[in-house]
Amino acid sequence: MSSIVSIESLSGLVAFSVAVETGSFAAAGRKLGLSASAVGKAVERLEARLGLRLLNRTTRSLAVTGEGDILYRYVARILKELHDAEQELHLVQKAPRGRIKVSVPTVLGRKIIMPALLDFRIRFPDVTTEISLDDVKVDIINGGYDVVLRLGELDDSTLRARRIGPHTFITCASPEYLAHRGTPQTPSDLHNHCCVFYRFPTTGRPEVWAFKNSLQLTPIKPSVVLNDGEALASAALGGLGIIQAPSYLVSEDIAAGRLQAVLADYTDERGSVSLVWPLCRHERPKFAPSLISWPSAFPKSFIESAPKISVHCYGTVCCLGSVSWEMLFNSSHLTAEAQEPKVVSVQDQRCASRRQRAE
Repeated sequence: MSSIVSIESLSGLVAFSVAVETGSFAAAGRKLGLSASAVGKAVERLEARLGLRLLNRTTRSLAVTGEGDILYRYVARILKELHDAEQELHLVQKAPRGRIKVSVPTVLGRKIIMPALLDFRIRFPDVTTEISLDDVKVDIINGGYDVVLRLGELDDSTLRARRIGPHTFITCASPEYLAHRGTPQTPSDLHNHCCVFYRFPTTGRPEVWAFKNSLQLTPIKPSVVLNDGEALASAALGGLGIIQAPSYLVSEDIAAGRLQAVLADYTDERGSVSLVWPLCRHERPKFAPSLISWPSAFPKSFIESAPKISVHCYGTVCCLGSVSWEMLFNSSHLTAEAQEPKVVSVQDQRCASRRQRAE
């Protein structure tokens, strides 16, 4: 069997595929702008190259052989991908316009995304951006979301995910509190301090503080429990006690000296920060983060990089040819690591996270 990869074979594959779909060489010829004879000869040359019969001919119809059916399934998929690629190239040349619906955690949205939204609107005035700030996990598909930002471990699902980086936390308190109560040197010292915990709205349970090399640590009992992330930071700023908070929530206060990090050698991450979006098995996704580079956008300790995403909407919806998300994820105190993350299924990402923790 000769190689199928050649210019002549490609023309034969197109003729073969259209002939199967239309049911005759004559109909295929009309669709391709060729004579029925030209289509038939192209298919014959393809069969000769492969050494296989792909179509059984009669004077009135064509019948696909078993080998032809196998080839057609592959060829049809490849030709559809080529068609989609052509459509995508046309779309990216147009000015971004339309609607994009995004869900992000409340505090992250307020601290990072909202301050940059004006610049995003100036750059892309024809894009209607609908952003939901919510700490409850939204239903991506039924809610019509194009993409969501998720923190921590991802649930198993058929969704697609791109890991941005580790979800890093900082244990900290105000300098005044530490001057009065002392600075803890090990996680076990926290039992003698006022510890302010966050309560998850999805489960109703208080968080569990994580530290490296502290598997035998007796669980720390919270002195105060709050259900709002910004209230958590306010409690620490007011001298109420020690908190363990996401780096993006407290990094500015630490840099300004309003808060002081403690137990830095024991800092541990809690899962990942991930972009998650729906992917239909039989259609290209409305939101396709296919071209992603990572500009300076998120705290290095929080996220390895922030996305620049080409969003392609098919059908009658819209085209966001190259929506530059660094406009949303931009902040003056942020740096990024140059790393190209991979698109994986949610299941694959969970397995990778487990392997990383095991190592």
